[in-house]
Amino acid sequence: MSRLAWWLLILLSVLAVGWNVRRTRHRDRTTREATRARLAEHEDSASLERIERVRRLIDSGVFIGLVYPGPWGSLGEDDARTVHSVLDAFERIAGRVRGGQYDAATVFEHYGEVGLTLWTHLRPYVRHVRHYEPDRWRDFEWLAIDWMRRSQPRHHPGR
Repeated sequence: MSRLAWWLLILLSVLAVGWNVRRTRHRDRTTREATRARLAEHEDSASLERIERVRRLIDSGVFIGLVYPGPWGSLGEDDARTVHSVLDAFERIAGRVRGGQYDAATVFEHYGEVGLTLWTHLRPYVRHVRHYEPDRWRDFEWLAIDWMRRSQPRHHPGR
């Protein structure tokens, strides 16, 4: 092969790689933008109000050292419904992240702090509910574990 042919082959390879990188960045940007738009749709006042109500329950200490005597435990039925609706909302979001419909980093940026707070405090309650419904909130658990990994500072030995 002549030198000209080699140079043309190298040029075509570089152009192909550049085009592929650009296309991937565009797809990633589009996914992030679509995720932000979908998450904004879910942030209606009722959802935010339910999350705030669950935060108040957490602050009241009702979830500390729980031993549940029944399906609702020490929660009233209305509070339990609110907790379940918030956990169900996070379950739907987590399922969409797991299925690739939502960008994981964007969801973490948007909901990571509140999701981790809720998961940390509600994990014993979730375990209790799983005695009755073993697969309940599995995707949210998967997402919360991912968020815990993302939020932990990275240790770099030798730096």
